Amino acid sequence: MKGLFNGFNMGISMFTVIPPFKKVWDEDSGKFMMPVFPFIGLLIGVLWYAITILLIRFHFKGLLLTGIVLAIPFLLTGFLHLDGFMDVCDALLSRREREEKLRILKDSTIGAFSVISLVLLLIIQLGAINESLDSSKKILFFILVPIISRALVGYFLLSEEPIKESYFARLYKKGASKGFEYFLIFIFLDLIIISFFINIKFVFVPLIMGLCAKYLLYKSKKELGGINGDVAGYIIVLSEFIGLVVLAIA
Repeated sequence: MKGLFNGFNMGISMFTVIPPFKKVWDEDSGKFMMPVFPFIGLLIGVLWYAITILLIRFHFKGLLLTGIVLAIPFLLTGFLHLDGFMDVCDALLSRREREEKLRILKDSTIGAFSVISLVLLLIIQLGAINESLDSSKKILFFILVPIISRALVGYFLLSEEPIKESYFARLYKKGASKGFEYFLIFIFLDLIIISFFINIKFVFVPLIMGLCAKYLLYKSKKELGGINGDVAGYIIVLSEFIGLVVLAIA
């Protein structure tokens, strides 16, 4: 139990700007970071939902409301996953050989491809959120979408080979059991059931997010050779983007 609690606090401090319940860094608890990753998504989602409801109660409206709601999850994660999204966009869209793509992935310089991708993502996601703010049931998915994306990515990080051996890859995998992977699958299946009970048409949100995440993983493995922190962020950002778009048109 202590290991889970430590892993959760380590995950909060690593993946968000939210102060952890306890400041701790215990490498033996690193294996618990991925199993609790969806609960970090739950924390982000609850805050996203609560702030959105609060803004609506204070009569924020129109583009101002939509813009703030769009920014909330990025602010809560300190733009960490958005940074990974941009790095991977630069690498994949360069259409170079794998070694050159990996060099671009590690390059801290911002390229044109990442800027264009970010602008398009934000414009479309702004529209998707705007379409969802008039429905209390759709706003509930501000809680679920971050959980879904992190359950998927947590499973990928545990089950797939990293692009290269790294400290964080060892941290996540050292001592991790197969049961952790099954646990993350169980959470994902539960989220499908929850979506079904909110409204049957919303079951497509986690299903299409899952298919999108699986394709992005396949593409990253094919073109980059595996998964790392940047690829994880790329999958989180794009799967959540797809989830919000599906939610908007459901």
